[in-house]
Amino acid sequence: MVTNEELEARLQRYSETLSDDDLVRLHERTPQDWNRAGVEAMAKQLGDARAMNSRGALRFHGTGVEGHRASLSSIGLIADAWQRSITAVGAAMEGVRSARGQVPGIITARTALMLEATPVPGSVVFNIVPRGDALEEIEPDGDRPLSDEWRDRPLIDRASETVVLLLADMTRVNLDATEHLAHTLGELGARVGASLSHLASSIAKSGIALDSVWQEPEHETVRSRVTPEQARWISEFISQRKLYREEETVTGYLRTISLDDKWRIVLDDGKEMRLDATDVPEGVAKQQNLDNRVAMTVEITHSIRSDGGQSSAYRLLHVEPALSSVEESMDP
Repeated sequence: MVTNEELEARLQRYSETLSDDDLVRLHERTPQDWNRAGVEAMAKQLGDARAMNSRGALRFHGTGVEGHRASLSSIGLIADAWQRSITAVGAAMEGVRSARGQVPGIITARTALMLEATPVPGSVVFNIVPRGDALEEIEPDGDRPLSDEWRDRPLIDRASETVVLLLADMTRVNLDATEHLAHTLGELGARVGASLSHLASSIAKSGIALDSVWQEPEHETVRSRVTPEQARWISEFISQRKLYREEETVTGYLRTISLDDKWRIVLDDGKEMRLDATDVPEGVAKQQNLDNRVAMTVEITHSIRSDGGQSSAYRLLHVEPALSSVEESMDP
């Protein structure tokens, strides 16, 4: 029989193997988390715990919620912003970091969430689950790796975990950690910055606090809580660090040049772009000729409107002549 002293010694040795984050998550575990871990351990013995569905929850509460009623438009905006953030992070994880253009359909499908709504006194809870099947994504041919350590994780799980943890970090970040946080968001790209800014703004304007939970089989539960006050700070932080902006070099043909109006350029792919050229020196502007092919460094500011529509503003930073497409094709 194990004595109390021996048990404490074993627990001490075990705790020394854990990182600070592991200790925090263990401390934050709820009885439901321990129960889930037991169910998954049993499922693993009988077959494959990964066959169980991941699931999460968004709990809306605070001054913007009366009993278990809340504004449909406010809840809808926050829920839409949540899905956009998950898809944006998933796209960044798959290498699609630019906010220009649409997210590829395959990524949108892999990060799609389904809703199961439940009213709870004092709040409104949306239970969310992946639309796709985890095993179909990570084992499309039905071949299970010899070790679970070699197994990929579904994109929806990786993206959801990242969004929840980013929100948790942003609500308890100290001044010394803001640079690291800005770098992390910057690495994910402008689409993620714009999506999280839209989510934070939706929470702040609604007066509704958002609790989020994500549970993935055989992984720790992750949680975050964002109050309207914290959401305002997040929105301002992203704005001050310009985390919804990106620079891109484009080539195309000048169609209009102006000293006090936007320039119009037709890109090589046939799309048209209108650029704010107020930062271009007058001398440089006068050197340009209509219909010349140019290379431009453009700053793109992405935003998501309150109605969910997306918009982009383009600012010209630098312009220089470029070879014509014929000359470029002949260049060895």
